[in-house]
Amino acid sequence: MERHVGCLSSLESTFLEMLTEAKPLSLPTATSRQDVPQETFRVLIGWSPEQWSVQVRSSLISATPEQHLQAVLACKAQVTKRTAFAPTNPITEIDENDLVRAIKARPEYAYVETEVTNAGGNCRLALVNLEEVIAFQPLVRVDHLETRQVQESLDDEGLYELCFPASRPISADEVTIEPDNNGYTITTLDPNIRMFPWYSVPGIPAGVSFQLQYPSASSPLEMQLFSFPLLRVPNYLQVVHYQDRYVLRNGYTRAADLLFQGIRTAPCLLIEAPNPALIGLKPGMFDLGTVLSVHPPRLPDFWDDTVTCLLKRPALRYVYHVDVTMMPVPR
Repeated sequence: MERHVGCLSSLESTFLEMLTEAKPLSLPTATSRQDVPQETFRVLIGWSPEQWSVQVRSSLISATPEQHLQAVLACKAQVTKRTAFAPTNPITEIDENDLVRAIKARPEYAYVETEVTNAGGNCRLALVNLEEVIAFQPLVRVDHLETRQVQESLDDEGLYELCFPASRPISADEVTIEPDNNGYTITTLDPNIRMFPWYSVPGIPAGVSFQLQYPSASSPLEMQLFSFPLLRVPNYLQVVHYQDRYVLRNGYTRAADLLFQGIRTAPCLLIEAPNPALIGLKPGMFDLGTVLSVHPPRLPDFWDDTVTCLLKRPALRYVYHVDVTMMPVPR
């Protein structure tokens, strides 16, 4: 296992709404944060929208909006001074072995493989140099890194388990489900616990029929179920190969932990993507133009003070609301 001291940080799945409309510079109004857990992030303001970056800096730095803007523009200038991106291949292929076969036999692997195949791609297990991977997520959480257990003593089995954790059932204390008029409100603190329309789960049957048998009835009442499953999605470290770029799709927190502790090479699920949809681009992330630019952000950039700053914000919770209301409309 190759090790190299010093590099990056991450966050797995929180999406900030990035402000792109032209607006007068202003800072957010201070609010009371007592008893609200706070989280700290590193943010790539060298690539982020200016107004949003100004608000990010204001969370921990006292300055005028104009001073914040000048600092943000200085970060952007540092990016443009860099040498143009030169494609490299950070991937090392791995032979089929007991660890690889064990991961591929898991239902989590089948879930992701089916998702990728349905989108026209293919995937395999490989080793990746995390220092050479592009980041499309603008921020990573860092306030936990110094308290993390040292991973340098990990053997191969422990490293594979870290990068390909087995899923576990959703426990009652992880989710709150409250009836709400004609629906439900589902709340969780885990961003990997998600609610999906039934049809969007990879490999799911087209529909489910259900028979309700009343004791007094001679035959069951047929029902068609259109469900919203609650699922802990597989949390694999995933890298997408699109054109000449290798982009971290999932696993930012673990990538940060590993690089912070000097581990630069890790196993990943490598996705060969014929289209950019498989990268996982979403609102609040960097767009495809940034990923394919001559100066794309890379994972080690999260530790470069010339293009980043710290953000402190309240911890998030994740809320799903399902409502069933009939609305008669003209044909």
